[in-house]
Amino acid sequence: MIMKKILLGLAVAGGALSVNAQTSENEWAIGAQFGTTHFEGEQVQELYKFKEVHAMVGLTVTRYINPSVDIQVNLKHGQVDGPTFTSNLFDFNGVVKLKSNNGKIFKEDARIAPYIFLGFGDAISETIDRNTGEVSKPEANFNLPFGAGIDFRLTERMKVTLETHYNHSLTDQYDLTTRNYEGDGFMFNSVGLSYNFTSKKDSDNDGIVDAEDTCPMLAGTLATNGCPDKDMDGVADAEDKCPEVAGLVELGGCADSDLDGVADFEDTCPNEKGLVALGGCPDTDGDGIKDSEDACPKIAGTKEFKGCIDSDGDGIAANLDACPSIKGTIKTNGCPDSDGDGFADAEDECPKLAGTNKGCPVIKDEVKEVMRQAKEGLFFASGSSKIKTSSYKVLDNVYSIMQSNPDYKLSIEGHTDNTGDAAKNLQLSKDRSAAAKAYLVKKGVDASRITSNGFGITKPVADNATPEGRQKNRRVDFNIGF
Repeated sequence: MIMKKILLGLAVAGGALSVNAQTSENEWAIGAQFGTTHFEGEQVQELYKFKEVHAMVGLTVTRYINPSVDIQVNLKHGQVDGPTFTSNLFDFNGVVKLKSNNGKIFKEDARIAPYIFLGFGDAISETIDRNTGEVSKPEANFNLPFGAGIDFRLTERMKVTLETHYNHSLTDQYDLTTRNYEGDGFMFNSVGLSYNFTSKKDSDNDGIVDAEDTCPMLAGTLATNGCPDKDMDGVADAEDKCPEVAGLVELGGCADSDLDGVADFEDTCPNEKGLVALGGCPDTDGDGIKDSEDACPKIAGTKEFKGCIDSDGDGIAANLDACPSIKGTIKTNGCPDSDGDGFADAEDECPKLAGTNKGCPVIKDEVKEVMRQAKEGLFFASGSSKIKTSSYKVLDNVYSIMQSNPDYKLSIEGHTDNTGDAAKNLQLSKDRSAAAKAYLVKKGVDASRITSNGFGITKPVADNATPEGRQKNRRVDFNIGF
């Protein structure tokens, strides 16, 4: 019956939320208890009836052992009674407290913490027989104290305790009778107040004893082992790279505004989340080049091309390549240059023949001179396309040039003045240019290398109003090209 009632009390206490007891820094505590006693023996059963209660006071001294265990010594004075007796008690016992704020059930600094206890003690009783008035000699009543309580932490050192404490007597002497021996007992329900303190020296009064204080002469915090922490970020000032600004422990006490793992003072891009390897700057395409230095920040590339790719393998980044899908040369901005003359094929008038004149070879002055002489020295019979024999020499010189330069192509163009019928003049100009071509082909020049055409009166080079002008307009031009 007694055990059931005690277990009920323990269940009520254990159902409470969680506090702080002593710690290794404040290993001692002293306290006072105030409460009432409820007797249980052969004559009376007062437990939980609250009809007749008696006051009891107590003093406690507690020593911290580890997060789960305290040892406590109790001294109590009070009274219990029954129909035929009144007993004055001086109860002295020692108990082991099993705490819930051990870091496993509740945190060590919990505000509310249940506990249970058990131990061994001796209650000295002096009993008065109400029928006779006789007072018994003081008797030693060895007992087994056990119970439960809840600590409520008020400050770092002060706490209030609610406790239910049952003393089971091993000698059955409280009520002057031993019939139906089960052992007398009483319950002490109390409210207590205790104060934690330390016996260790704390020179800087920061709550951390010198033996465990890394900076015993400078007040600090528990998180920094007793050393100063001006910005209260958990990193001691002496080790804090940013002692004036609260930061992260893993970053040496410095802030990380963009939460990228790089402290602001080392972060090249403090307001943009980036990569540690890139000094805290972002790399959108993941090519190892920070966006601010990446010419192509959304396309993974290489350092060689500043974060861009060379899609055609010509050594020019695609973003700078005028022909990104066709392999070209650096000189032609990434476009093909078949003859290697520095002119892109699309702009090279001679894409298969290296030259400097719009991609074509430069026509030599002596060649131009031969063509000029042919223009001025080619004569025809009047109104005819028949070449005069005196002109063979200049045509032979043209032939020699064509044979010596197999890449040359020749355009022969015939022209007339405005004398006579325009249609006849046009045909005459065509016939004369064709006659010059026929002469050169007959000599051995490949016909595919020569074109001929006539333009009649449409392209004068001088004024047809004068004899001199008309003479200049009657001509056959020899134009060398490729």
